[in-house]
Amino acid sequence: MYNNSVEVPTFIPQFAQLGLGDMQQPPPGPKPSGSHSPFTPHRAPPTFHPSSASASNHADTLPPYQNTNGSFSYQGPVPHIGKFRPKGVGGNNVAQFVSPDVKMELVHRQLAMEARADPAVYPDLPQQVEHLNHLVPLEQINQHHATQSVYKAISVRDGVTYCIRRLHGFRISSPKQLQPLETWKKLNNVNVVQLREVIVNCKSFGDSSVVLVYDYHPLADSLKTRHFGRMLGSSFIDGITGAKISGQLPGHNSTQMQQGAGVVEWLLWSYVIQLSSALRAVHANGLASRCVDLSKILVHGKNKILLNCGGVADLLAPDTQVQQLQMEDLHALGRVLLALATGNAFSARRDLVQQSMTYVTNHYSSDMKNLISFLLSSSPSGRKSINEIMPMIGARFYSQLETAQMRNDMLENELSKVIKNWFIILNFAAASTELENGRLFRILAKINTIVERPDSALGCGFCRFNLDPSWSETGDRFMIKLFRDYVFHQVTESGKPWMDMAHIVQCLNKLDAGVSEKVQLVSRDGNNLLIVSYGDLRR
Repeated sequence: MYNNSVEVPTFIPQFAQLGLGDMQQPPPGPKPSGSHSPFTPHRAPPTFHPSSASASNHADTLPPYQNTNGSFSYQGPVPHIGKFRPKGVGGNNVAQFVSPDVKMELVHRQLAMEARADPAVYPDLPQQVEHLNHLVPLEQINQHHATQSVYKAISVRDGVTYCIRRLHGFRISSPKQLQPLETWKKLNNVNVVQLREVIVNCKSFGDSSVVLVYDYHPLADSLKTRHFGRMLGSSFIDGITGAKISGQLPGHNSTQMQQGAGVVEWLLWSYVIQLSSALRAVHANGLASRCVDLSKILVHGKNKILLNCGGVADLLAPDTQVQQLQMEDLHALGRVLLALATGNAFSARRDLVQQSMTYVTNHYSSDMKNLISFLLSSSPSGRKSINEIMPMIGARFYSQLETAQMRNDMLENELSKVIKNWFIILNFAAASTELENGRLFRILAKINTIVERPDSALGCGFCRFNLDPSWSETGDRFMIKLFRDYVFHQVTESGKPWMDMAHIVQCLNKLDAGVSEKVQLVSRDGNNLLIVSYGDLRR
């Protein structure tokens, strides 16, 4: 009889040597033969041999796993993301380091988060709003007619950058106005900008304002900015599709539909899926967005959609007719899609809708045309749901899912390069740290060789060099003794010993470099006071 099962030990990675966790013991079972190191980060599963999978003890002679010599080496990207490795002569270099596009995208976002406002340009900007400081305007501030303004700020609580929206001179008349905002704060969706906090009766701006604190998405653009430019009334080239976009004001040939002016259909479907996901989450929580507009929908990165300004309309214009407001969200979504499809921000005007729909019929699929028609039309029953557009999306949902998964694989590939380089830097940093430690040790050895030498008057035979100025702590070497007290014998105002490793390392580094910075040295009895430079001490 043959037993077709073999007990294979569980793979337990051990990274205790790297400081990444406690060493775990191997699973119970026969110990491998031979002499092996107790640290075994690699445990390869054994090769299955049908001939040895019997009930006999022949399998006991085979090692269930293999041990290494105790070293860990990062092996590079995981195999399944090798499809992202570029081809050609320079492909190997690109495969080893983070992609320049990803690197620059992250660098630009970091710079955006660290940007500071110029006090000369914004003299009236408050230094702090509650626990938020370092305010930077994200939109042009109109001092005379503005009712809202947007800033980014850093919280002193967690050091995270947030986006804050100020409602100028707004007062809360009833606590019931804040109830929808509590629901908005609990709403968590990848396509909705998260509301974190509401600050009422804020006096930091010189009036009574309401401040809403949101997550900050650096370098995010609105759909209006991304696809229609910052100034309506001028034609330009869309940076996403390369198509010519018309954003002219009414009365300036705004009725003309140019061929190829709209967003490409695959991108428009991506917007549809993400916006429908956001509205589905909002409506499921008993809320209405009331901010489905080209200027309120953000695009982060390449084409990630974010529904912004959640809860603002609930504060400004409280309304209990949530179902009717949800219907208006669907109608507003249809207007946004029609504007993107035609490349005209005013295509949803009543006198232009028919011509705009004709353009959509001629240049887009029937599903897109039916989708926009469904959103813009009124339902006979008076009720519509965002879930009803799912059949029109159809299999395109899988394309969006595949795109998201490919994006994740690509980022995983870039992350694997970062981890690999991190291991290289870690090893180099460890070697560099040893070099730095050796340098500081030599300085300490020289200092302690000079200070506190026994007096030759005691008759010690090994003190014959005490009067030698090169070895004695008198004369110029007296400064070394005072410097030792300055570095290691600091006390607080109450006389308690004070130990600061940063102070010790900094002083030793300055001594080794011989900088020109002055230091005040005082003897223990207070009778001697010397002001010397680190360069003088080094000599």
